[in-house]
Amino acid sequence: METFLAKDANLDDVGLDAVYIFHEIAESSPNPQIRTRARATARKYARHVVKTLLAPGNTPLDHRDLVDLIDLLSEAGPLALDKRRLQARAVRGLKKHRSFKALHGVAFRKLPTASEDDVFDTMMSAYSVAKAEAACGKAFAVRPGLAKMLAFIKGREFISAAADTSDDKGTFQDHAYLATHVAYILSNYGRLRLRRSDAPWVYRYLRANFAAVLADKDLELVAEFVDIFRSLGRSEADDPDVRAGTAFLLKAQNADGSWGPWRSEEDAYDAIHYTWCAVSGLRRRVFLEGTPYARHLADVLKYVNR
Repeated sequence: METFLAKDANLDDVGLDAVYIFHEIAESSPNPQIRTRARATARKYARHVVKTLLAPGNTPLDHRDLVDLIDLLSEAGPLALDKRRLQARAVRGLKKHRSFKALHGVAFRKLPTASEDDVFDTMMSAYSVAKAEAACGKAFAVRPGLAKMLAFIKGREFISAAADTSDDKGTFQDHAYLATHVAYILSNYGRLRLRRSDAPWVYRYLRANFAAVLADKDLELVAEFVDIFRSLGRSEADDPDVRAGTAFLLKAQNADGSWGPWRSEEDAYDAIHYTWCAVSGLRRRVFLEGTPYARHLADVLKYVNR
């Protein structure tokens, strides 16, 4: 992945996700050598993204770039970024993007009729803002917040693989990725330990559909499902789904260490996503406790699960 991102065009296309591919590993790997290597890489990419976001020609920031900036602000400490500079720019941006619609690109009341892509993007945007609120205080609170966003997601119908009769299973795939990313929000991408009681509606859906994604040999979804099962504290030793998914992923690895047909992808994000997912699904992790986001999330879950 580092070799792929060494090309500036690829790094620019992958953007903020390039940071988090490595930052998540740096925060939760049990191996100190891997943590050190991943932390240095994440910080290097973070500096590159900040330089792009704060370039003189990128003024004013559009709502997507502002959310990226706010997201980086929430991780400024471990990423060794200038928090005061980021916060000052983010606060200025929020003066122009204070409403839910201005910041996230769609009005909350419009979400029931919004596209699957818009619902997904808005949920992830609300997650970024919630992290900043947890790290930097109420100045970054944009309402409705993550609690109401997840409550809305909880109320949606998730279509199973068996119920999707289309040839490409497109609706199921959209809903499966929505479900995995609810779990990623609740685990802060593998840094916090998940509990079934956090979102039993998500975990039931993932367990019920794992056999289908494995049978379809859907590398990315298999990897994301296994990643989430690992965040529940499960492993090959005690979970047949983790065992089956791990065996599939190891068998699917390319000779050069990558995964998937990434060379045929035109988009850099699509190209790296196979390997990012597979590494996340296979890696061991230790869980953080008592972080500002974990405390914030406890209040969010009280609202969602009331």
